[in-house]
Amino acid sequence: MEGAYDISKCIIDAICSPNSKQLEGVNPAVKFDGNCTYNWHVVSLCFFLVLINYIYTFLNTRSNTQSIESKPKPEDSDHDDHDDEEEDDDVPDVEHCSASDKEDNLKEKKEKEAETDKQNEKHMSEGMEQMKTPTIEPNVQKHQALLTNLEDMPEEELEEWKNQEWKKYMINVEEEWQFLNLCIEQERQNWIDSKDKELENWMKKMENKWMDIDNIGKEHQCTFIKSDLKDDDQSHLKERLKHEVKNSIYRDWKNWIRDNESYLNTWLIKQWTEWRNNKILNFLMAEWRLQEDEYWTEWEQTETWKWLQFNKRRKWLTWKNRVSNEKQEWENWVKIKEQRVIYNKYKKWTLWINAKKRSINQWVEWLADKCVNDSRWNTWIKEKYKELVLQENMERAELMKKLKNRKTHQASTFLSLNDKLESVDEA
Repeated sequence: MEGAYDISKCIIDAICSPNSKQLEGVNPAVKFDGNCTYNWHVVSLCFFLVLINYIYTFLNTRSNTQSIESKPKPEDSDHDDHDDEEEDDDVPDVEHCSASDKEDNLKEKKEKEAETDKQNEKHMSEGMEQMKTPTIEPNVQKHQALLTNLEDMPEEELEEWKNQEWKKYMINVEEEWQFLNLCIEQERQNWIDSKDKELENWMKKMENKWMDIDNIGKEHQCTFIKSDLKDDDQSHLKERLKHEVKNSIYRDWKNWIRDNESYLNTWLIKQWTEWRNNKILNFLMAEWRLQEDEYWTEWEQTETWKWLQFNKRRKWLTWKNRVSNEKQEWENWVKIKEQRVIYNKYKKWTLWINAKKRSINQWVEWLADKCVNDSRWNTWIKEKYKELVLQENMERAELMKKLKNRKTHQASTFLSLNDKLESVDEA
């Protein structure tokens, strides 16, 4: 024991002994008279470090519960009154039915079936709106109890619960998507069924258009006749006009198809976008999720010295990774649905168009023949042909006149120049 005491004493003497007078100016806490004295700066620094350590430990113990803050909500005072109310069910007496009563029962049964069918149709029509609307949990007590339970959960158990909530949400969204897809398919089928009648109306409209001679002259400005004026053989005029009419009708047919496709795609994208946004908002607007996101977002913006808060930073990274994974999974799910259904070409619409091609071709051929062989068309074509020939002759005469004037001007210029040259030679 005495030897150990001597060793420690030697160490203390070695540290505290004034080995060099030059250290006195560097470390004012040590006086080189053999005594080690701590000034008030060193003592204050020690107390400050102890205080920082205590505050940091206290904050780390509360960081698990701070991520989810409970906000008290007023309870509905009328809730208990509604629970106390009871409804009495009237039970009809059982009576023996006669023949007339049986007929009445059959009528009532048919009426009920018809009413049920109407309710089913109404359910299908309201299904789209219901799928778009985010569900809001009205039970305030349930929210409050949930938040309280989340605060008491251990960290690992709480994180596992949040992951399970996301999985449940994705399963529910997939089920609702199946119902939405059925509704979309039903609406598109109804839309295609209505196209037969619309196509008939469009064909009648085109017939009226091409049999209206005045409208043809204004719309096409006789360009298809001007292109045939160079040909002196007018026997081919009708065939060329028929070709021009057919091309114009086919252009209108393609425009009609494109307009209908644009309408269908616009409607589908609108329905899908509203439903998709409402579904993800339904999850993000959950009370526990709102408070968690708000807490960590505020911590990212306001907290300083984050690198010192190791425990809280670890929890922040866990939240950040979980949110990033959920976002990536959601985007992949949305991308698959859009590629397969939303932005994919509707096959039934393509089949409908292909089924109509043969009848459309026959109808276009018939309409072009009707236009060209109509007596009004023949009269109109002859009149326009004469007008255009006369106009072309006038333009040709005007051009010849300009050429003649130019030649005359050039000749007079040449004569005047020749006279000047002769006068120069004589001089």
